[in-house]
Amino acid sequence: MQKLVVFKIGEGSFEQGFPVTLQIGEEGKPPVVEVRGRVPPDAKIPDLYYEWQSKYKGDRQITVDPSQTNNYSREEECKNAASALEKCLQEWFDQSSMQKLRAAVLTEVNKETDEARIVLQTQNVQLQKLPWHLWDLLESLPRAEIVLGSKYAPAPSRPLSNPVKILAILGNAEGIDIEEDKKALSQLRGASVTLLELPQRKELNEHLWNKPWDILFFAGHSSSWANADNTLQGAIQINDRESLSLDELRYALKEAVKNGLKLAIFNSCDGLGLLAKIADLGIPSAIAMREAVPDNVAQEFLRYFLTTFSQGKSLHQAVRIAREKLQGMETESPCASWLPVICQNPAAGTLTWPQPQHLPVKIGAGLLAGLAVASIAFIVPNSILLKCAQEQKTFTEFADCDKIPFGIWQYGGSTSWAAIRETAEQKIKAELPKFQITYKQDPLQPPSSGNGIKMLIEGRLAFAQSSTPVTNEAVVLANQRGFTLKQIPVAYDAIVAAVHPSFNIKGLTVEQLVGIYKGKYRNWREIGGPDLTIKPYATQGSGGPTIVKGYFLSGEYFGNNITFARTPSEAISKVGNPDNEIEKGGIYIASAKTLIGQCSLKTLKIAKDRNSEFVAAYEGELIPAAVCPKQRNQINREAIRTNQYPLVRQIYVVVRQDGSIETKAGEAYASLLLTEEGQQLIQDAGFMPMRFIEPQK
Repeated sequence: MQKLVVFKIGEGSFEQGFPVTLQIGEEGKPPVVEVRGRVPPDAKIPDLYYEWQSKYKGDRQITVDPSQTNNYSREEECKNAASALEKCLQEWFDQSSMQKLRAAVLTEVNKETDEARIVLQTQNVQLQKLPWHLWDLLESLPRAEIVLGSKYAPAPSRPLSNPVKILAILGNAEGIDIEEDKKALSQLRGASVTLLELPQRKELNEHLWNKPWDILFFAGHSSSWANADNTLQGAIQINDRESLSLDELRYALKEAVKNGLKLAIFNSCDGLGLLAKIADLGIPSAIAMREAVPDNVAQEFLRYFLTTFSQGKSLHQAVRIAREKLQGMETESPCASWLPVICQNPAAGTLTWPQPQHLPVKIGAGLLAGLAVASIAFIVPNSILLKCAQEQKTFTEFADCDKIPFGIWQYGGSTSWAAIRETAEQKIKAELPKFQITYKQDPLQPPSSGNGIKMLIEGRLAFAQSSTPVTNEAVVLANQRGFTLKQIPVAYDAIVAAVHPSFNIKGLTVEQLVGIYKGKYRNWREIGGPDLTIKPYATQGSGGPTIVKGYFLSGEYFGNNITFARTPSEAISKVGNPDNEIEKGGIYIASAKTLIGQCSLKTLKIAKDRNSEFVAAYEGELIPAAVCPKQRNQINREAIRTNQYPLVRQIYVVVRQDGSIETKAGEAYASLLLTEEGQQLIQDAGFMPMRFIEPQK
């Protein structure tokens, strides 16, 4: 459950203390608990903070000389000052009034099941600067984070777009290596990133006004200062001549918020002054650094945060994980884990990264009773084999990391795997001759994911290759035999729709494609095409129809207008035959690997909905049939990697979970494909790897 905990701290001082109202409830609902209390006085805290701050900065800003980026003067004095401040804060947190507040939170927030945003709302700058993560309240709540609260204002709880649209401003970087920031952004799955390097004010203004963004990112130099009334201000250096305060971008940023801006990230020095303005501008969430930050710390924080956030953790959890990982750098960069801070409007809601539209395994209510002990296990993070695979580059290195079960192992399944199967098997035979794998096909049934999993359950295969998730029926069958199934994702694939080369249509929305295979649309003119009968084709057991039926149709049956072909080649020959006038209204869906390079078919662009752009699963323009096969379309890996193309699935290795040697053989095969060498083979075969692969020079 998502919980919202708000500490509203009123006016006071460290000499007299501060009144506080604690409110606790579920996200998006009125608080159910309200407790009034007091933050106790301790006049030593401001002095100790300023003592630590001066030692941290070395009585000057951290140098921007690249050779001295991590050079602190009086490093030991900095550590001693930090220790003194931390000891004082622990004594402050241990006082009875703070313990009562802590107990109230722990009564309402379950440490095992609840996530919590703990919002600290205060106008006192010194309270904002304190490292609140040192409070042992967080130790008791592993899925919570303390964030600074901006002024409460009604805010629509809008999700991030898919792909997430990021405007990255790379400002004045004198003495800063922003290449690492660019690399972290370029590797980000599910994002569409626009880079503005050293932009002029007009250029930045136009981007903020005219395009919708989810995230605004800034890397470069920034600064904060206090006005005469002790309110914080901040500015960013957008190029080597211009430094702009957020006030000077006020109208553009407010327009960006109207257009969907949800998060600002200032990966720069001394950002509290920038955070102070987000409430006025209406930006729901922002991340910045409390104090000046060493270059390498800023880079690592960004990498840790983006990796965790894009994998599905909520914003506050991702920041906590990234912040805690910085502790490993504190030998050279003292107090690195003190620096990152979130500032949020409490009404904005929890922010999460949209995940790829993979097919869920839907278990109906009628099956639940029979599935009391049945389950499907995905990648187990603590699995020694898989962890080892992710740390190794080559098959040989993986074999040295863990014992691979030697023997002869039979496997089979999805036709989409053919390209991977061939190259991987050759590589394994050459480098791991004692790990012999042999492809096996049912003599009576055509190869498919479903048939491969069926053979696995029956004990005829050691492991199966699947381009679709395990079905409910397979779960039940496995459970009846006393074991569960484990599906291990090893690659991404795209599903595409193809028509006759002469067919004239701009593209299809996902809804239109679903409608075709559901039987809703029977003539192309209903969806912007010519006056021709729609003839949808599918192959039995193939991934294309399954992704449409299983996910977009929520398990419903196809329409009665579907023609099933025995093989992809048969369907392609029907739809793409230039002499077959009858079939010019045909359409076929299958893996991008199967269809993108075909000369006799035209691959359609797909849009997520009517308000979205049409995106091709191929690179550049569609190559005319007249110049094919000398030139062939190539898969648009970037559109698939960033989820710009809307029909993306995972492909799996499926194994039995019965403690057998076959289970370890299947896990070993999957782990080999998850090494860097295996992921390169997957990329060469036309699929998207799960891991980022550096471009070959």
